[in-house]
Order: sequence, then C-alpha cells, then structure tokens
Amino acid sequence: MPVQFLVTAPLFGVAFAVTLAWLGPENLQSRWMPGLLGPVHLLVIGYVATAMLGALQQLLPVLLGTPPAQTRTGGLLILALLAAGTAALAAGLAGTEPLLVRSGSALLPAAVIGFMAMTLPGLVRSGVRDAAALTVTLALLALGIATLLGLWIAAGHMGFGLGLPRHLTDVHLAWGLFGWIALLVAAVAVHVVPMFQITPPYPRAFVHVQAPALFMLLASYTILRIASAGAPPALPERMLEAGIAAWTAAFALLTLRVLAQRRRRLPDVTLDFWRLAMGALLGATVLWGTAQAVPGLVSQPALGLALGWLFLSGFAVSVVNGMLYKIVPFLVWLHLNRVQVRTGMRGVRIPNLHDAIPALLQRTQFLTHAVAVTAGLATFWLPWMFYPALFAFGGSSLLLWLNLVYALTRYRHALNAIERAGAHPTRMPTTQRGGPDTAGP
Repeated sequence: MPVQFLVTAPLFGVAFAVTLAWLGPENLQSRWMPGLLGPVHLLVIGYVATAMLGALQQLLPVLLGTPPAQTRTGGLLILALLAAGTAALAAGLAGTEPLLVRSGSALLPAAVIGFMAMTLPGLVRSGVRDAAALTVTLALLALGIATLLGLWIAAGHMGFGLGLPRHLTDVHLAWGLFGWIALLVAAVAVHVVPMFQITPPYPRAFVHVQAPALFMLLASYTILRIASAGAPPALPERMLEAGIAAWTAAFALLTLRVLAQRRRRLPDVTLDFWRLAMGALLGATVLWGTAQAVPGLVSQPALGLALGWLFLSGFAVSVVNGMLYKIVPFLVWLHLNRVQVRTGMRGVRIPNLHDAIPALLQRTQFLTHAVAVTAGLATFWLPWMFYPALFAFGGSSLLLWLNLVYALTRYRHALNAIERAGAHPTRMPTTQRGGPDTAGP
C-alpha cells in the first residue's frame, strides 16, 4: 500500500508548478495572496505530506517493529480523501470559493484521522518506548494540531461570516513545518542516514532530547500567540522562535557532520539529496537570523517567500526525493523476492536496489531539482526567473514520477517472468541477479 502514496506525491509537484504558472507571478507580491496560498497547499499537503505518510507506513515496521493496522481498501480510501481534499482546498483558496474550502476542510481531517487510527494503536501496542517511538508519536500529534489550526483558519474562508484569525497562521505553519515535517524527518534521519550512508550515529544526547525539546518550544509558542490575540510578537515569543531556529540549525549541522564521515565512497544520488536538503535548511535558518538582526529586513515580502521556498522545496522536497529512491526500489525487490520464495522460481532475474531505477535517471532528476531550487530562490529578487523556475520544478517532479513508474514497470515485467517460468519450468533462466546489499527501510 505505501507505493500508491509514494507514486502519487510527485504529481502534486507538477500540479503546483502548473497552477502557480497559470495564476501568474503577481501572486508573489505577498504570502497572503490567494493565488499563492492555493498552490502552496498542493506542495505541502499533496506532495510532501502524501509522500511522508506513505514513507511512514513502510518505515514504522523497521523503526518500531509495528506495521500499521491497515487494509488495502482503508489505505486507498485515505489516499483518495487526501488527494481530493488537497485539490479542493487548493482550488478553494486560489479561487476564493467557500464551497471548495468547506469540502477540502472536511476531506483532509478525515484523511488525517483515518491515518492516525491506522497508526497510533500499533505504536501503543508495540510497547516500544525509545526515542524513535516518542519522536514519531510527537510528529503525528503535531500533524493533528496543525490540522486543527488549519481548520480554525479555514473557517474564515468558508463564507460563514467568521473572522479570519491571521495571527494563527504562523502557529499553523510552525506545527506543520517544524512539528510535523522537520520532526518526522529527524526521526527518520537518525536511523536511515547511518544505515544507508554508512555513517557514525547521531549523538545520543540529540536523539533523546530533540523531539520533546522542539515539541515544548512549539507548545509554548502556541500558548503565547493565542493569548496575544494578534498583537505583534513580544520578546518571549521571539525567544521561542530563536529556540526553534536553533533546533533547526543543530539538526542540519549534525546531519552534515555525520554525512561528512561517510565510510562508503561509492556515488549515491540520495546522498546529494540529503546534502542539498540540509544546506537549504541551514540556509533558511541563517536567512531568518539575518532578518531578525537587520532592522526592516523582516518586513520584506521576498524574505518570507524565500524562507518558505528554501524550507519546502530545498529541504522537505529534497528529503522526500532522496527517500523515494530508497523506498520504492526496496519495495520492488522485496515483493519480487517474496514471490520467488513462494513459487520457488529463484532463477528469474529481478531488479535489485541499485538497478531498479538507473543511476543516470536519478542523477538527471536530481540536477533538475537542484536547478529548480536555485532558480526559485532567485525568483523573489529576479522576477523574470518565475517561469523558468516553475518549469524546472514541474519537470523535476515529472521526472521523479516517471522514474518511479519505471521501477514499477520493471516490477511488473519481472513478476510476469516469474509467472511464465512457473508455467514453463524448463524454460526458466539459469542466472539470477538481486538481493539488497543493505537493509531495507
């Protein structure tokens, strides 16, 4: 079931690029522009969240030994609710259509509740109480909080005459971007970076402290912002923002440090995705800190847009891309290997983790994505880069989707070969290639 989530996600990246290009560059005047809010939700929920929910289904058995309690029908229903809700909300925000906003605001919480109902009971039953379990649990709670805050804000767009609580937007963003995305990425990174890249482990102090520390910072920030009722952030809130920024910088620097100590010297495009992601995350942190130190800079619209682009496209999408190039080839090998064991057709060649998607295809897509991140960042100061940046981002997303489809096509061909070999055992090939040379995700 995870593969349906994973293959669907990049299509929302294409939809983001096409939609924003159609709406035009005038929507970059401010982060409050409806023509920007809609496409951004295609990127955050449709692309990043869909991929992360799919990846979590595959990673939970490895991280915690607890597979989600799901059925095929239940998983497809959650994916359908997520996709339809994202499309409706994005269209409603971009076109200021209250009915579509209401539809999206009903479908998306249903998808989140369904996923939590599928996941959290397994976390509780597993009995695992280590740092990984705590981090994943807190990330899921952060997703729930971000969803509730999003509903609160969306109520102002539904046409019921309710006020629009703009002062909650930053709180909503904090829980969604840091509490959900960054915290879940950290939970995954401390396990898969040493596993796949053959690096030393992350410092134990960071592994055990980072999740509760960030969650407490976010909770305190939320209480103060709600209590302020829209007043400009005071010193305590600024200090909490600085604490969140410090957590972000620490995670990025620690990840870059362990990657620099990588013992495997073979080229790996997923390593480049991780480095790009951490560089973008660190760059966003430095840019935020510079804005706080230079009077008047923080009020510049381009700055806020650049921070969002670095975090979403540079950090979150880069991590998602790198993980998809590990998870999907592993799923292809795993399912084919199980079929071979069940049928006894061990002589049929199946794609392994390294050739399910050829390195040249991965490298081409990575370079396109890197160009998109760079061009997108330049767009906020060089408006003529708007369409080239979106063309590169949409192209990168489409290339990723095609690469994943290529892996699934190879899966189908190998599965057919196993079935033919079972029907005609005397024609079975005598060579075999397959098997991972590293643990699955």
